[in-house]
Amino acid sequence: MELDREKMRKLFPNLLRELESERGGGYDQDTRRTRPFEGYQPDVVDFIQRCDDEAQAIEIIDFLERRGELTKERSDEIRRQLRLHGVRSFGPKRGDDFYLKEAGFS
Repeated sequence: MELDREKMRKLFPNLLRELESERGGGYDQDTRRTRPFEGYQPDVVDFIQRCDDEAQAIEIIDFLERRGELTKERSDEIRRQLRLHGVRSFGPKRGDDFYLKEAGFS
């Protein structure tokens, strides 16, 4: 089905406006600003920063080690830091909407 520009403008005015805009799309091409965490994979520290206490952090470490996402050496280092310096030594507690706030959406 072929549509000329005028028919397209009548049927799909917003779509045509987006296609003809300078940016060429419906969102800003600077993905660092519009989707700063796209493709980001949280690591053990990100998860520990959500914990309330040492017991929760140990549970996270054990889980990631069982899944093979942490080596035995790395998990031992993290447990040692946790035991000596506490859960907040990994950074401040992150709230439920941490990533939304960081991205500027909340």
